Amino acid sequence: MIELVSKLYGLLVIIYISVFVFVNLLLFYFWRRTTSIRKNGSNQSSVAMIIPCYNEESVIRRKLTNSIDISRPIGPFTIYVVDDGSTDNTFKIASEFRQLNGPENIFVWKNPGRKGKINALDWVFNKTTEDIVVITDADVLLEKSSIVELIDNFNDQTVGAVTGKMMITKQGKEFTAKTENLYRKIYDVWRRAESNLDSCSVFNGSLMAFRKEVLRKVSIDENMHYDDENLLFKTRRLGYRAVYEPEALFYESADPSLLQQMKRKVRRATALTHVLLRNLDMIGQYGFFGKLIYPISIYNHIICPIITLILLLLSPLIVFRYPVILLLGSLLLVPIIRTAVVGFITAQIALAIGLIMPERGRWETIHK
Repeated sequence: MIELVSKLYGLLVIIYISVFVFVNLLLFYFWRRTTSIRKNGSNQSSVAMIIPCYNEESVIRRKLTNSIDISRPIGPFTIYVVDDGSTDNTFKIASEFRQLNGPENIFVWKNPGRKGKINALDWVFNKTTEDIVVITDADVLLEKSSIVELIDNFNDQTVGAVTGKMMITKQGKEFTAKTENLYRKIYDVWRRAESNLDSCSVFNGSLMAFRKEVLRKVSIDENMHYDDENLLFKTRRLGYRAVYEPEALFYESADPSLLQQMKRKVRRATALTHVLLRNLDMIGQYGFFGKLIYPISIYNHIICPIITLILLLLSPLIVFRYPVILLLGSLLLVPIIRTAVVGFITAQIALAIGLIMPERGRWETIHK
């Protein structure tokens, strides 16, 4: 019995590695292609920057300071702070900042009750009239040129949504920062490849932008609580591309511990996996997105984590059968290998857990 399991285990490992390498080589090929997005000069559209908040008193002043210091778009630019029923001083601090730094282009609104981020966004979408809507989280900082780089993509009329590139700031030299930065390098290859070919399959919800006409047409499902992935797929269903802009940088702090990093990864994985599974009818449709990008994303974010979990659960049995395998553990003494292995395994476990976690509509404030 153990012999049969060992053979099946070895076969599964070979198939798993072969498919994983092939898929990523394919993405690497498209990553190296010249971008197909047509940028033909500075965009002069009016822009609304929306900052949704819930109990952000520790970061909201810093966020607003950063928001008024960035390079402004050529067209009209307005900042909207949307407080979703905070129980701390978020609304007060933001209101005081508005009075001191420019009431003409900063608005602070309170969404009555605590209804969740996507409902707060839907509420403010109906109140704004600008051509382009940028959504950015309160706990991230933007590079000076990020908004300009982001909205220049809308010069291409096929583009309906754009997301930015996350950078991890190192507070000290946390191991979590190293694992996250390594993952972000892979993420950058995947998202650039997808954008060069058609559209992204994953969005960074901390910084993204949409044409207002897209937001007018999409219907917000109150039972689907994840704004980034939901809006990405709705944008592609309307016939627009949803692309990645690697020059639109935003900065997020590294998690101080592996436990907090895992909690964050599980929260994001829950959002991603639920939305991927809700849109299976798109496979084979919507150009290269449904024919290649989406199926690869299903493999990378759902099938691959399940296989990884199976291999991990069976590994003690295989080690018992072949103790010499333990010698491979010595490779973990090499820092870069240890970082890659830990980062990969934690990401796969988080995605596997995300498949069985229930969806939650209210976001939690976690500042690192």
